Amino acid sequence: MPPIISMTAGKAKHFVVKTASRIGLLQTTILLKRSMRDPVTILMYHRIAEEGKDDGFCDEVVSATKGQFDQQMRFLSEQCRVISLKEALKEMRRGQQTSRSIGERLHHPRVAITFDDGYHDNYRVAFPILRRHRIPATIFLTTGFIGAKEIPWWDRLAYIMKHTDRETIDRATSVSLMVEENREKKKGGPKDPKHLIPVMLRRLKQMGPEEREKMLRTLERECKTTFPKTRLFMDWNEIREMQEHHIDFGAHTVTHPMLTHIPSEEARKEIVLSRQEIEKETGTRTALFAYPNGTARDMDQAIATVLKREGFLGAVSTCYGTNTRRSDPWRLRRVGISRDDDMDIFRAKLAGLGEGIMKNAA
Repeated sequence: MPPIISMTAGKAKHFVVKTASRIGLLQTTILLKRSMRDPVTILMYHRIAEEGKDDGFCDEVVSATKGQFDQQMRFLSEQCRVISLKEALKEMRRGQQTSRSIGERLHHPRVAITFDDGYHDNYRVAFPILRRHRIPATIFLTTGFIGAKEIPWWDRLAYIMKHTDRETIDRATSVSLMVEENREKKKGGPKDPKHLIPVMLRRLKQMGPEEREKMLRTLERECKTTFPKTRLFMDWNEIREMQEHHIDFGAHTVTHPMLTHIPSEEARKEIVLSRQEIEKETGTRTALFAYPNGTARDMDQAIATVLKREGFLGAVSTCYGTNTRRSDPWRLRRVGISRDDDMDIFRAKLAGLGEGIMKNAA
């Protein structure tokens, strides 16, 4: 899942973009950045939701609705040069930024599309849109989720909170501190437990796997939660079908741990076993990796060294920004897309507007 960005950072981003749009700076900024740097913008998506539907799981991993995604892909197909992440990495390694004319940089900025985790709606909703617009993409798979009915911890937490009343949450002594923390910040806060989800996600992220699982089981027991028998992730047959239509697949570990938070040998196994499973099922080499959570705290030189030794060519983070030939291939930046983004925000993100704000937020 992506890092949880504070409301302050989100509001600042929207204010910068809307103000720039109103005073006519957006287009100027786009042109200047394209002509001077010729960056590669790697867009980051997670889930693509059906219009007007809420399956009860984590809203924070919904990057766009079906209609928004279609509009975004149409814009990219008409206004940008959309390339695969593998091709983008090759071009950056060759220093191809400088070989493109000013006109090419201005009128055909380079963009690569990525998805994290391997949610089923990547196949069911996003894939037909990508095919219609002839856009390649790379999906980073958490292989332990593929073809399984397992529900990730963040989706379990969100489902519990969306289907439980506030009084029941308050009676669950194991989460009382989290609830109290949110009450202090909001001076009473809303009674709807859904509004507690972001603060609880941040708290559970800070826990180790065993402590987090204990917390979730306590919540499930206290709240008497029954999860739906829904398959949240793709299976290997669907992945092989997508592979035939310009969709690449990269490794995203087996169980989605934050790699710097676990022993080094365990981290190495998460990386290697994930790649081996993908290569076995797809019959193609897996050379790209995405760090789980992906902030600066979730990757280090030791992890990068493992990736290099195991034959990977590059790795993407969730750190906000674009990339040039000088970018570190083991810490490639991405631009996260949110369903709160209208087309002005989307275009501004492509231009790198507000990059400093979001870098600080990450």
